[in-house]
Amino acid sequence: MSKHESSGRQGRGWWRSAWFVLPLVVAWLVPLAVLYVVNPAISRAEERSVAAPQPELVPVGSRSNDLRTEVSALVSYGRAATVTTRASGLVTSVDVAPGDKVKQCRTLFRVNARPVLAYRADSPLYRDLALKDKGADVKALATYLVACGVLSDSHVSDEYTTQIEAGVKKLQKDVLAVKDTGAFSLDYVAFIPRDVSIVKSTALVVGQEVTPGTEVATVSGPPAAISLVSPDSGQVVTLDETQSYVLRVGDQSFAVTNAVIPEDQISSFYKFLTTAVTDGLMSTHQPTDDGSGNAAGTTTSQEYFNGASIGAKQVTETGAVPATAIYASLNGTTCVFTSSGGASYDPIRLDSVSLIRGELGSIGVPKDLIGQQVVRDPSALTEQVLTTCG
Repeated sequence: MSKHESSGRQGRGWWRSAWFVLPLVVAWLVPLAVLYVVNPAISRAEERSVAAPQPELVPVGSRSNDLRTEVSALVSYGRAATVTTRASGLVTSVDVAPGDKVKQCRTLFRVNARPVLAYRADSPLYRDLALKDKGADVKALATYLVACGVLSDSHVSDEYTTQIEAGVKKLQKDVLAVKDTGAFSLDYVAFIPRDVSIVKSTALVVGQEVTPGTEVATVSGPPAAISLVSPDSGQVVTLDETQSYVLRVGDQSFAVTNAVIPEDQISSFYKFLTTAVTDGLMSTHQPTDDGSGNAAGTTTSQEYFNGASIGAKQVTETGAVPATAIYASLNGTTCVFTSSGGASYDPIRLDSVSLIRGELGSIGVPKDLIGQQVVRDPSALTEQVLTTCG
C-alpha cells in the first residue's frame, strides 16, 4: 500500500468521526442557547408588552403677535343741523360732498344754473331786503356782504344804504350771475348755523325739483369726541395700558395710547380719518339712531369710520402648544408637563393662556417655554404625575 493511499483512508476516517460527534455537540449547545439568548429576548419582549407607552412629546413653538384687531372709529360731533333752501327750480349741480368744510359764501348747489350760497350766522335772515329797510337783519346782511368781499367793513349799517345796495348789485353780477337790481332775495342763500361747518350728508341730486323748505344737506360742528369701537358690537375696545398701539389704514398709521382719543389729538386724528376716506381706504356710515333731537333742525350727530385695524407698536413673541397639552386640575390650576427625557415629567404652572389668531387648536403660553418638550396629551400620564399640578 502506498503512502498516499494510507493518508486518504485516514482523512476519510476523520470525517466519519466528526459526523458522528456533531449531533452530540449540537444537542449540548441548544440548551445553552435557550438559556443565554432566547430566554432574555422573550423576557424583554414580555416587559415591552406590559409596560405603559411613553407619552408623546412635542416642542413648544414660537409665534409673533402684534395683538392686531379690526376696529371702527366712532366720531361724535355734538351738534348737527339740517340745511334747507328757499329757492325753487331744477337742481343743476351739487357743489358740496360729505367731509367738505363749508365756508361763508361758498356755493352749496345751483338751481336753474344759479348758485345758492352758504349763509353762516347765529340766526337766519327772515325777509327779502331792499333800499331804506332798517333792522338787525340789515346789519347781518351787510356783515355777510363784507365776508363775501363785495362791501367795505366801514359801510356796515343797520339801514339798507346805497353802499349796501351797491354791494348787493356786485354780488348779483359777479357771483350769482343774475340781474343787478340791488334788492336782496332770501333764495340767494341757505342758512347754516355758525357753529357747524362739516358736511355730513347731502340730500340733493342733479335734476331734482326743489321748493322752499326742501332739505339740502346735514352739516355738523367739529368732532367733540372720538373713540375706537368694535365693528360688530359698537362697544369701546379694551386696550392693554402697558402697550403702545398703532392704528393702521392701508399703509398709513397713527399712534394711539387709549381707545378714547385724547382731546388734544382729536383734530389731527380726525384729519387722518377724513384723508383715509378721501383716498378710498375707509368708508363711513351713521348709526341707525343718529341722535337725540335738540333745537329745531338740529341733532346730536355721530359717524362711524370703517376699515381700520389696531395693533401693538412692538411685536410680542409667545410660545405655542397644541390645545391638548393644556391640563386643568380639579382646583383650577392650569399646567403643561415638560420632559427632558425618560419618564420624568415636571408641571409648569400657567398663570394665563391665550388663543392664537388664525390657528384652531393652538394655545399661547409664556415665551420662556419656547423650545422645551411638553407632553402632547397629559391624560396619558399617571395619576401620580397629574397630582403634581396644583
